[in-house]
Amino acid sequence: MNEENRNNSYRQEKVTGRRKRIKIEYDPKHDLLNIEFISKEPIADSTELDGVIIDYSKDRRIVAIEILDAGKRTVNDPIDLLNLTIVREKVTT
Repeated sequence: MNEENRNNSYRQEKVTGRRKRIKIEYDPKHDLLNIEFISKEPIADSTELDGVIIDYSKDRRIVAIEILDAGKRTVNDPIDLLNLTIVREKVTT
């Protein structure tokens, strides 16, 4: 990967069955990894535990998860950890 690409945030989006997107972004400049589950949802509350921040909507759904110092906690370039294998199983009740 060239230096120009390293200076940009990496983005990977995966379309789910209901046409919603989970967005995964890594910002190497600030060493932040963000996983966004619900886009354009206002964040009503956030909880931080040991450098992992969970953002919640008003109805307590998880909007996003952010990992601070992601490269220090995993590998130098966390985007290399992505494996976009999707397992879908029907839930029976």
